Amino acid sequence: MILHELRAQTVQLIDETVHVAARPTKACDVLKISVRSYHCWVEPDEVKADTRPDAERPMPSHTLTGTERQQVLNILNSPEFSSMSPSQVVPWLVDTRIYLCSERSSVGI
Repeated sequence: MILHELRAQTVQLIDETVHVAARPTKACDVLKISVRSYHCWVEPDEVKADTRPDAERPMPSHTLTGTERQQVLNILNSPEFSSMSPSQVVPWLVDTRIYLCSERSSVGI
């Protein structure tokens, strides 16, 4: 698998080579990728991201840290909230001016 940044750089290199009259096949051979992969990666004006389900992707910057995740778990499992779903707990906490995470983040825990 190839990261999106490397994929974009590879497509750029091939495009530059083709622009100076080289064949895409030869450029792909040098970079050790198939021409089919190159064509699958390219969309008009952009490089497609890897859509395979098992592709490696960077963690989103807003992902809960281990400490934040444990804090949310402690609150959701506390006696006060144990009979409530995360979609009930999060709005209740927000009403009391406590914001730990989004409803969606709490459901994924």
